[in-house]
Amino acid sequence: MFTLLASPALLSALPPSGGQGGAPADAPAKAMEGRTLVPMKIIQHDAIPVPAGHYSPVVEHNGTLYISGLLPRREDGSIPEGIAAQLELVLAKLEHLLLHAGSDRHHVLQARIYIPDVSYWEAVNATYAAFFGGHRPARCVVPSRDLHHGCLVELEAVAAVIA
Repeated sequence: MFTLLASPALLSALPPSGGQGGAPADAPAKAMEGRTLVPMKIIQHDAIPVPAGHYSPVVEHNGTLYISGLLPRREDGSIPEGIAAQLELVLAKLEHLLLHAGSDRHHVLQARIYIPDVSYWEAVNATYAAFFGGHRPARCVVPSRDLHHGCLVELEAVAAVIA
């Protein structure tokens, strides 16, 4: 089976590319023939806060969970001091989302961690290793510029749903 992530509405909105050596105008429809669309599922739960922005905190597709970027802000808006405390809060939030979406930390496949300066790498690595223990998902630590709300860390992840 072939899975196509684009919705039929998106494909029908594509401009025709006929002429000038492009694909025929009916190429999107022909590309859909014989294929099954598997829609993404937005995970909703009373224990998952509604985001302020235009995104979903957790999306599931074909048994894979995609976790949006998590910041270390508490419900009251406060942010812990220091990179280790901030990452601990983010990892606790990650586990909370995973448990409510049918997974856990031992089924994380990949994590991407954004930090404002590479000098935080060792503290991030130690805190991350303590959380995951012997489980070693693929990971990327991305030194970036300033993060939202002055946070020192943001984490996004991909995890498998527990069968």
